[in-house]
Amino acid sequence: MILLLENMHPEAEAVLERCEPLLRATDPNGSQPPSSEVHAILTRGRGFITRTLMDSFPELRLIGRVGVGLDNLDTAEAARRKIPVIFAPGLNARTVAERTIALMLDAMRRMTPWVNASAEGRWEDRSRYQGAELAGLTLGLVGYGNIGRRVARLASAFEMNVVVATRPGKSIECEYPTIPLEDLLATADVISLHLPLTNETKGIIGRDQIARMKPTACIVNTARGAHIDQPALCEALLANRLGGFAADVLDVEPPAADDPLLRKVRDEEPLEAAEEEELGRRLNQPALFFNEENLRRAYREPGGNLIDFIRAALGKLRIKSREEKLEEAFRAWLVSRSLSPQQAEYLCLLKNRGIATGRVRLEDLFEPPLSILDAAGKGIELFGEEGLRQVVNDMNEGVFKPAS
Repeated sequence: MILLLENMHPEAEAVLERCEPLLRATDPNGSQPPSSEVHAILTRGRGFITRTLMDSFPELRLIGRVGVGLDNLDTAEAARRKIPVIFAPGLNARTVAERTIALMLDAMRRMTPWVNASAEGRWEDRSRYQGAELAGLTLGLVGYGNIGRRVARLASAFEMNVVVATRPGKSIECEYPTIPLEDLLATADVISLHLPLTNETKGIIGRDQIARMKPTACIVNTARGAHIDQPALCEALLANRLGGFAADVLDVEPPAADDPLLRKVRDEEPLEAAEEEELGRRLNQPALFFNEENLRRAYREPGGNLIDFIRAALGKLRIKSREEKLEEAFRAWLVSRSLSPQQAEYLCLLKNRGIATGRVRLEDLFEPPLSILDAAGKGIELFGEEGLRQVVNDMNEGVFKPAS
């Protein structure tokens, strides 16, 4: 029997089932009932294979890691028991390399905030758009294995200048310039981490290393969260001593907001006057604690107080977007009327136009995109000319005017 600590691709599971029956763990790190029928354990990375887990399976003959990195396995204990450990270096190298470049582009071009602004209808924010082109920037790679090599090739296509860090006692065969880690940190515009997690590499980017970096530098981490001293990183970001950070891993996952004042707000405990004043002082540092989208909506919502503002920013008090409010108003208005299914479907079409422009004009029916759908002709067919005029006016008054 094979114990799967996490699900795998159905085709992979089908191959395994042809060898032995599969046993699925309900929790990748929960206790497992002892069994003498389990001969192999497979994990994708979330599940930790410890001495305690091995003790539960006296007939264990194989441990497998579907991916790269063995920091979630007690390899020393497996070796002591003479249990082979297999893994798949290079399996996801292309995927991680592409994600690294995507994160790099997002961080340097500041794409996510502008996408959110556009989605929220803040079109005027375009005038404040800023971002750095990758071409001509120096990419410093810390780690040059399967993934690091692919990242280097992709970055070269963007015309970045690639350098690779060397560490004492470590030799690297590399087609790109190599320099000591300390020099790389001081010169690179983007530092990208591609190291296995070991005692040597844990915390390799700490307060001293961050202090060496340019204040405009960006760190990208798609390796292991524990490579970076997270409090030191947050401190540098909040003090504007670092240009940016992008990652798909963190040292603590999910990130813990263990600030005692924020915990009281989350738990809806009353705050003393001094505590409320302290929270107000921190509102110019939202990046560490707050959900940006909720924060923007909370800021624009009139009539709230400081605690409601912070609760909304933390996601405890959700504030609906303009589009959500209009959708709810439209549904309430629609059910209050006696309409055929065809009429309701037609009005949904007009509603979408109203959400985009703020109201529906009869002239809109004769202009693209509605004119392409013959919206005027269908409306007259369904409501009559005067009826169409009246229903459009009623929709504007009942749905869009209250929201303006």
